[in-house]
Amino acid sequence: MQSYKTNFEIYLKTVLNNEALEHEIPQILDCFQLLELKKNYFFVQSGAICKHFCYIESGVLQHSIDVLGEDKTTYIALKNSFTSALNSFKNKVPSRKSIKALTDCKLWVIDINTFNHLLKNNKISASVQNFVAAVNLTRNAAISRATQVTMCKSDSSGDPRSCINDGSVNNWDKGWIVFVDVNNDRVVANPDDNLLRVYDSLAHNVILKGDGTSQDFVSFDGRGFRVNAAGTIQTIAAEFKLCDDRQTGNTSREISVNHVGNISTKRNTRADVCGA
Repeated sequence: MQSYKTNFEIYLKTVLNNEALEHEIPQILDCFQLLELKKNYFFVQSGAICKHFCYIESGVLQHSIDVLGEDKTTYIALKNSFTSALNSFKNKVPSRKSIKALTDCKLWVIDINTFNHLLKNNKISASVQNFVAAVNLTRNAAISRATQVTMCKSDSSGDPRSCINDGSVNNWDKGWIVFVDVNNDRVVANPDDNLLRVYDSLAHNVILKGDGTSQDFVSFDGRGFRVNAAGTIQTIAAEFKLCDDRQTGNTSREISVNHVGNISTKRNTRADVCGA
């Protein structure tokens, strides 16, 4: 990482405000390239397609539109902020505004393809965080209540109180629920089966699969051990695969939950990870 990205890095940490996402910052920074824009040069001119979204390391950018032949300032973008002609940038249409450097500027820029790639990466990271938090909730609830608590896949578009017990590794991305499972039947039916939380489906095109030990559910007993349908301790770690429609290397994640609920996550470089 180049040393002059320091201000940008600090800004990202402030904006994200999430220690769990800080490990993603180097990858985010690497998506941006340095552009030095001289005073009175245009970042984008009216009628052209805006090719970049930028972070302003230093300098001032003026947004303006033409009104009856006169440029009218609509916004002044200062250092330590992001800016672009967003509609033009995102939809690849001619810009209605011009953006011009009022001073010499140092900008960190990203193109639309890399920008979309970064957004998808962020959705993957958010999905991992959401799933890990649910597993931790399940185990902590089991220990605090000294009884079995289950996390099972469900369909948030249907009855969110019902588990999907289809014996398939698929469909975790449709959502899941966490509930007190007193009689270990993985059904919210017993009066003491308290529903603790309902999780919505993941973002569009995000896929989450379990494995042979986590096809339909993850359960913990009152001691915090992960148990199977018979209530015995699962000594083999449950493995989950999370990816999206890109199906390319280094964009997917693997989540492992061992018998005492310790969770590890890692990137996967195999392109077929969710198809395997």
